[in-house]
Amino acid sequence: MSTTPPAGERSDTSREVLFAGPGEMRARCRALDWGATPLGPVAGWPGALRAAVRLVLDSGVAMGVYAGPGHGFVYNDGFVRALGEARHPVALGRPAGEVWAESWEHTATGIARVLAGGAPVHHPDQRLVVERGGRAEETFWTGVLSPVRSDDGAIVAVHHVITETTDHVRAGAARRASEARLALIFDRATVGLSEITPDGRFRRVNAELGRVTGRTAEALTVRTIADVTHPDDLAPSLAAAARVLATGEVAMLEKRYVRPDGEVVHAQSTLTRLDGAGEPGPSLLAVTVDLTARRRAEAA
Repeated sequence: MSTTPPAGERSDTSREVLFAGPGEMRARCRALDWGATPLGPVAGWPGALRAAVRLVLDSGVAMGVYAGPGHGFVYNDGFVRALGEARHPVALGRPAGEVWAESWEHTATGIARVLAGGAPVHHPDQRLVVERGGRAEETFWTGVLSPVRSDDGAIVAVHHVITETTDHVRAGAARRASEARLALIFDRATVGLSEITPDGRFRRVNAELGRVTGRTAEALTVRTIADVTHPDDLAPSLAAAARVLATGEVAMLEKRYVRPDGEVVHAQSTLTRLDGAGEPGPSLLAVTVDLTARRRAEAA
């Protein structure tokens, strides 16, 4: 790639100073005919714009600047990865609407807000399809648009900093999908499942435990172990829960639940301590099997 300035700008020493140094984008900036772009010849750029461009080209972080009619785009080596093969290097000096054609409405709104009031605009986890290795790849980026001001406070350009968040977004999507699968398993399990806080409150229960105790799952989440346990079985139930929370050992016990209509239900519960469940302290997982039919058959 030739780095010789176009004929109309060869006498412009400011461009040689501004774009001096190593790197692909500095070389491309030296070779570009800026007079054919919305930004115009470098000699006519405001000092604040030249300073912003120098900052961009010096930075190892992905940065760009939009300036002039149509918001001509200048970017550094770090920004190349976000542009991909379809946009780079043709994006250099081109209007922002051409560079970001598929997302221009969103980008234009952000640029307009910055130019109108000067307040930074934050765009988290924006989806961007980038061509890499001849393939279209879905990526995500978080960007911040902020004003570039001259000495008198006038806004002469918009500065754009981006960070790729593709791995973060994909990990979040995978985590949410996993949580959804676990929630489905929890809700459809044929045994009673519940998460119980250290003070004995039901944090979460499934439909089967609701059936065993004769209450809806929603009704159980405002009650405690003491509210549904047979009085004669309450002390050993609380002792087992305390022991599991203290030692991390698994406990199994048979107990009776009392339904709102007074019916007594026999069950077996296995208690396991849950650590790191997104709460300040540990909780209990209770797996409850209805033994009522078995006990009645044994008594017959």
